[in-house]
Amino acid sequence: MIARAQVRAVAAPSDNLVLSASRDKTAVSWARESAAASFQQSFRFQASTKYINAVAYIPPSPAPPQGTCPASNAQFAVAF
Repeated sequence: MIARAQVRAVAAPSDNLVLSASRDKTAVSWARESAAASFQQSFRFQASTKYINAVAYIPPSPAPPQGTCPASNAQFAVAF
C-alpha cells in the first residue's frame, strides 16, 4: 500500500478489504482476492480542499446492496 501523506483513519471490515483516509485529501478502498494476494486500490475518493480524517463502513443491505463507506473532513461527509 502506498500512502502519499499521513494516514488519519483506517477501517478493516474484512480480511480482504481495508479503507483508509489521509491528509493527501483521499479516502481509498483497498481490496484483495485472497489472503495470498496483495492489496490493490479498488476505489479512490479525492476531496477538494481539506484532508479526510475519518472513514467507516456500512455493510451491504437492500439499499445499498454493496455497502457504503462514509468519509469526512471538518466541513462535510461523503459516501462512496
